Amino acid sequence: MKSNCRLFVLFFVSCISCGGAVGYLKYPVPFGSQLLLVPTASHIFSDEYSLEKDILSLIGEEFERNGYQVIPKAEYSFALHEFPVPKDHLERLEVELGQTSLSYEPKLKHWIRIAKEKGIPELVLVRFLKPETKNEILIRLLWIHITENEMERFDWKWENSNRFPFLNSKQEANQ
Repeated sequence: MKSNCRLFVLFFVSCISCGGAVGYLKYPVPFGSQLLLVPTASHIFSDEYSLEKDILSLIGEEFERNGYQVIPKAEYSFALHEFPVPKDHLERLEVELGQTSLSYEPKLKHWIRIAKEKGIPELVLVRFLKPETKNEILIRLLWIHITENEMERFDWKWENSNRFPFLNSKQEANQ
């Protein structure tokens, strides 16, 4: 009987101590327009790659909290426009000539074309700039309104107190 009581007390105490570790956040389901989120520079060889990946996910979550339906870049790769396997020499020549014209397409035009093809009205390109000092994170965000044919640029230093200044200016512009 004592062992059952001890187990109950240990279980109760562990539930109380774990309860404080659970985070809770409530916000509405995204209802607004779709937004394609694209990191424009690959920093696989950077020491801060995992930090940059975390910041990108935080930016995506913040867009969702503000009502946007975020579609990550991973959904649409560069292999989206693969050509069929050629049957003869003439088709192979056509495929090779066609690939050279696509290989010189600028990244900005490429992602705008993909967003237009999929009917996504907003495109956000995120780039991590080279910092001036060692412990600094500089971010450049290009927000492209495809239907309005406009682009906005936001540059800021990533800090815990001022994480998403581009949303403040967007809200001020809508008022």
